[in-house]
Amino acid sequence: MNKIEIDFKNCYGIHSLEHTFDFEDTNVYAIYAPNGLMKTSFTKSFYDLSKGEEPSEPRHSRPPTHSVKIDGIPITKEAIYVLQSGCEVGNPVDAITAILVNPAQKAEYDKLITDLLGLKAKLINALQKISGIKKSNIESTLIKDWDEKDIFAAIQSAANTNSSDNLSMFEYAVIFDCKAQDILNNPSFASNAAEFSRRYDEIFSTFSSLFKKGVFNPAKADSSLIALKNNGYFSNGHRVQLQGESESFDQTQFAEKLAEANARLDSDSSLKQIRSDLAKNAPTQSLTALFENLNPTELEDLFSRLEDPGKFRRSLWAYYVSTTSLVKEFLDEYDNNIDKMREIEEIASASKSQWSSAIRLFNNRFVEMPFLLEVKNFSAVTLGQDIPELIFKFKDDFGETDCSPEEALKTLSQGEKRAVYLLMFIFEVEARKLSGRETLFILDDIADSFDYKNKHAIIQYLHDLTRENNFYQIILTHNFDFFRALGNANVVRSKFAIMANKQDNCIVFKHALGVNNYFVGEIVKKLRGSSCKLCATVPFLRNLIEYTDGPDATDYIALTNVLHWRKASMELSVAGYVELYNRRISRNQEVKPTDTSTLPLVSLIFETAASVCARENHDALCLEDKIALSMACRLRGEQFITFQSRGINGDVNYWIPDKNVYGKELRNFKDLLISNPLPFDSTSDVSTLEKIGIIVCSNIHINSFMYEPILDLTVEHLVSLYEEVTQMCNNRGLLGK
Repeated sequence: MNKIEIDFKNCYGIHSLEHTFDFEDTNVYAIYAPNGLMKTSFTKSFYDLSKGEEPSEPRHSRPPTHSVKIDGIPITKEAIYVLQSGCEVGNPVDAITAILVNPAQKAEYDKLITDLLGLKAKLINALQKISGIKKSNIESTLIKDWDEKDIFAAIQSAANTNSSDNLSMFEYAVIFDCKAQDILNNPSFASNAAEFSRRYDEIFSTFSSLFKKGVFNPAKADSSLIALKNNGYFSNGHRVQLQGESESFDQTQFAEKLAEANARLDSDSSLKQIRSDLAKNAPTQSLTALFENLNPTELEDLFSRLEDPGKFRRSLWAYYVSTTSLVKEFLDEYDNNIDKMREIEEIASASKSQWSSAIRLFNNRFVEMPFLLEVKNFSAVTLGQDIPELIFKFKDDFGETDCSPEEALKTLSQGEKRAVYLLMFIFEVEARKLSGRETLFILDDIADSFDYKNKHAIIQYLHDLTRENNFYQIILTHNFDFFRALGNANVVRSKFAIMANKQDNCIVFKHALGVNNYFVGEIVKKLRGSSCKLCATVPFLRNLIEYTDGPDATDYIALTNVLHWRKASMELSVAGYVELYNRRISRNQEVKPTDTSTLPLVSLIFETAASVCARENHDALCLEDKIALSMACRLRGEQFITFQSRGINGDVNYWIPDKNVYGKELRNFKDLLISNPLPFDSTSDVSTLEKIGIIVCSNIHINSFMYEPILDLTVEHLVSLYEEVTQMCNNRGLLGK
């Protein structure tokens, strides 16, 4: 990838943007864009393209057009990955799967195992019919009974076990049901089972008209009597006719008949308890049915085998396997493919380091998160047999708790959710490393919602990506501090740090100057001959004097008077300020505009602001323009308050008290208007004055820690505000006073 040519028109608010990103000598561009200019629109357009969709213009319903080409060829959706700002956290499983499941490995593995899995399903069906165990439990039961690692080994062990005994009368599910086992393991049952079986057998022979083995036994007869009674059968006059009996029975007679039969067992308390236990529920009734079909020898054999239940379980499986014709075909297929399958599994296991390193990177770099992350069930996931199980491990002083992503995300802060979203990005990056896919990453304010510690972790990761030859990044931000940090950390080189500007209704990109230290690199070093840069040094120098000499210093007071509309505001000339600057900074700047040397510095500030407003196009950064406009806005605002207050209170000598800040004086002025309304509606005037207080006042205290508030304001916004307050002063005849 050498060049990416972009042409967006009417795409999410971008009227026109044409630019070529030359990646021949870099793989990272950083774009600083003030809020509302183009950043989100640019990202949304690429996001649509990454989904195979067309960018649109929903705001103005204008027909959009777009073109994105890599070295002259239209970009494919697979070559784009977009990390959006403030995006909701999706399903981390999808991102993890991309790493763990290598498509080529999975395809070959699936091809080998397809026939085997088909035979396995058929074999499980056959074993289910014989054993009576639920189909879903066959595999786990086999593995457990044979203590093997998988069903293949368990079937092989069963096939290799001698199974000459006929065990067809024993059904695994009936004998080893937990409720049946409660009865079979009862010592009283074992000691009385033979007698119970003998008497139980007599019941069928003595009461042949009532019972039939395997069809209708005493337990079913008791249940039938209860059901007939509860449903009003006898109350309606119906009677029961038994096969071979000449007379029918009413409810009482039928109950007496059953009692007579049960007396064969109930006369012995132990046998009565056995009968009661066997009639409790469906599993125990199935055990009853088994006893009905066993002769005394077989019953004795059953109890003998139950003395070693583990061996009995394996004997049953060995018998079932020996009588199932599919077993040989299944084992042959397994033997033919197992070596190749294991080879692929070993290759797949190598990808474990890929996802584990991604999680380790996240856990190590993102500090003070309330959780650590872990992926379970790795083996099944690597071959696409299962989805990844991402676990959040929350730790505190009292212990550790595991949570699923769904549970964890409910409790995370926005910044912590953003961290999980970033983790998904890391997984995606690792997946694309595995595939070797050439990718253009569009990263929209990736550091939003993070504190400074974790912002540096992000910057470090972006620096890691610069080492990948197939990866190209366009990083967008409206945060100048982050923009500057990208350069300081060598993520992006200076010549590839650019700024977005609006020019003739088009978005254009220009090289960003002085990113590392704009004040020193662009203002102080280039002060000569620039009235705008000269004005921009005033608040900075004032702050330095405050730090070194304190707020009572003569120079501090002189510069404070320049920044506020006061009686002494016009006393400091341009020449006087240059002398003060050179004395304080010791740079001996030759700033001597001969025609303005005696001009008051405040007048130069107004002239500079007017010249900035007159420009047709503005740069996105232009810190000096923004400082000059901010100073001029507040001066005009205080000028308006001063002269309007004079008109209201009748004091032609009124000045704003030196100790009053702008906010306090504005509140006083509004209170004055309430008690002494002007002869015109001043609502819009007050609104403009409030905007000055909100937007610009804090920007006039510039120091190394306070670049960002003013940098992230657009020049156009400040131009509009200055023109508004100037027109307001002009309308009231205040200019020139």
